[in-house]
Amino acid sequence: MKVDGVFTDMPGDYPKFEVQGDKKNFFLFRIPKFNNTILIDPTVTTGAEPPTNPPETTASPTASASTLTVKFFALLLSVSAMLKL
Repeated sequence: MKVDGVFTDMPGDYPKFEVQGDKKNFFLFRIPKFNNTILIDPTVTTGAEPPTNPPETTASPTASASTLTVKFFALLLSVSAMLKL
């Protein structure tokens, strides 16, 4: 993340992934206070090793709901930073 023009790591053990109930999954981000601007790149990985020989697929790629949620969250953060909300 970039806080007021300075690149820095996200604090602590963030982002976190939480499961609440059967179908409620959340990514939690901790964002520090900032004076002028903040840029968040919420790239989240599972920490699993990618397969050495990924299976070939013929289907067209589609975005999962969690991927769309993270991208939408990033968009909202960008807009709110531009509007200084």
